[in-house]
Amino acid sequence: MSKRNIKNKYRAAVIGCGRIGLFDELDSLKLRPASHVGAFLRNRRIELAAICDSDAAILNKAKRFLPRVNAYRDVYKMLECERPDIVSIATPDETHLSMARAAVDGGAKLIICEKPLAPDFVSGKKIIALCHRRGAKLLVNHMRRFDPLLRKTISDIRRGKYGRVRQTRALYVNGWLNSGTHLIDILRWSLGEILWVAGFKHEKLSFIHQDDFNIDVVLETRNGARVFLQPLEKKDYGIFEIEFYCERGMVAVRDLGFAVEVTPLVRSRRYSGTMALDTDNKKVRKNESVSFMASMAKHAVEALDGRQKILATGEDALAALRIIEAARKSAKSDGKKIYLK
Repeated sequence: MSKRNIKNKYRAAVIGCGRIGLFDELDSLKLRPASHVGAFLRNRRIELAAICDSDAAILNKAKRFLPRVNAYRDVYKMLECERPDIVSIATPDETHLSMARAAVDGGAKLIICEKPLAPDFVSGKKIIALCHRRGAKLLVNHMRRFDPLLRKTISDIRRGKYGRVRQTRALYVNGWLNSGTHLIDILRWSLGEILWVAGFKHEKLSFIHQDDFNIDVVLETRNGARVFLQPLEKKDYGIFEIEFYCERGMVAVRDLGFAVEVTPLVRSRRYSGTMALDTDNKKVRKNESVSFMASMAKHAVEALDGRQKILATGEDALAALRIIEAARKSAKSDGKKIYLK
């Protein structure tokens, strides 16, 4: 592709003006884009052409925030009039298939779909097949995959820099379908495929979306590492953390994914013949300027330019969805192991 073409802008449209589509921006746009709209507005290679929401009240609120952006209640009319290159689907997961079909029919070159990819495995497969058949790129917003710090950390774990991973534990809030899907995606990305999963429903904890739920989960990877995932009450904790206990130390994802700690394993100064984590020599890496959403928009442009392959594919999202469904099935059977073929 020529330098002239690479400088061109891509037209984008956002379907869904709720929290993740737009209104996380009201407090954070100047600091760190936290929605699709904010990410597009902050990217010089993207022109936010239109927004769409079927709810008139939400759309009117959005129009006050974005007076120069065309606003629609009808998806098909928006796509016909605007012909966007990028279409973000930030609607409930049960609508993702129909919205994806509308987007490819409208000529979208790249679809950004919020997670989970679909409400069920079969619908997820249909979305992937639809995009392949029509030649549209599909990017699922497992947004931590686009962050350079986490990509470097996961690469180090995968190539064995810290030795074999022995155990992993993770904490999340806001529901299994909301934050849990991000955790599962990172765990597959770093540890490989999952052999089995067992889930135990957590009835007393709250979550964002009414159709969501919380589950304590145990799973085992095909290389023998076990993982323990536990939810916490979202009113008490804003937390998303993963600890990888490796042969030569512990690697932890902290601060909602914006920091990584590496703590070496050394001979204990307190107990002879034992090993301990050397917290005095813990290394912390942070990137305070990074927005996962901004990184997502940047990656979308690079994928459309042909400079990078999609980092968060439909196939990865479908694999995560399969594990999510298995955990839910297990929880309904009081923790029965569900093996993944």
